[in-house]
Amino acid sequence: MTTRAHRLVFLDVDGTLIDSRQLMPDSARAACLAAVEAGHTLMLCTGRTVPEVYPWLLRTGMSGIVAGGGGYVRVGDEVHSDVRMGRDSIEEVTSELDALGADWVWQSPDSLNPSPGFLRVLTASGSQGSWSAYARQVAPWVRQGLPLTSSKCTFTLPADHSVTVGGVIDSFRGRYHVIPGSMGPGGLTGELLPLGVDKGVGLLLATRVLGMAASDTVAVGDSENDLEMLEAAGTAVAMGNAREGVKAIADMVTAPVDEDGLAQAFQELGLI
Repeated sequence: MTTRAHRLVFLDVDGTLIDSRQLMPDSARAACLAAVEAGHTLMLCTGRTVPEVYPWLLRTGMSGIVAGGGGYVRVGDEVHSDVRMGRDSIEEVTSELDALGADWVWQSPDSLNPSPGFLRVLTASGSQGSWSAYARQVAPWVRQGLPLTSSKCTFTLPADHSVTVGGVIDSFRGRYHVIPGSMGPGGLTGELLPLGVDKGVGLLLATRVLGMAASDTVAVGDSENDLEMLEAAGTAVAMGNAREGVKAIADMVTAPVDEDGLAQAFQELGLI
């Protein structure tokens, strides 16, 4: 698969650009910069909201970002989408998550509103990798209480709870879009978004804004919140560390994030 045609490349963050230690492999950084030098356009496409994105990630040749799982789209300095839930929905969801004993964080482009235990869970990550860099990154945006509006909610269920993320998905079905989470120290983690919001929707909007065809897009990801992004893209790439369901729909599977997988994919696709 070798071509020098202009491609619009959408890159997931956790498990694709960075590893469990919150580090970006040198090979991935070099591949991104080389792809831009070769004339391709790169964008982040992440479940994280803007305050959670390390600024150095945007300095690896990114022309914009699809964030918040697809509800926020920024190309250059212009914001083209910023979908949020209102206070009534936030209170409804919080009440139900509290009843399950879950920790949660409401995430938006201008604040993060966590339950008392959420950041503690992230920083006490043990064998799952250090999240202290994340805690430092988001500290200026952390606010107490519930926000008036929010892009999404990430929640973590107690490990010994009888309710699974699948059970939460069923309980919110038809009201909100809930998927297993890709971010966090592991365990029973999920992401809750407004209905109709996913990374595929964000990818297609950014593609239209940039005047590209969907067939000329490439998406790279590893987890459930990447499925719609991969399905919408012209070429879908799964990381070697991806979930089996993600690999099943991909056009190609590369090596894991910490084994130069992104750079290998760029080379095989002729992006560098």
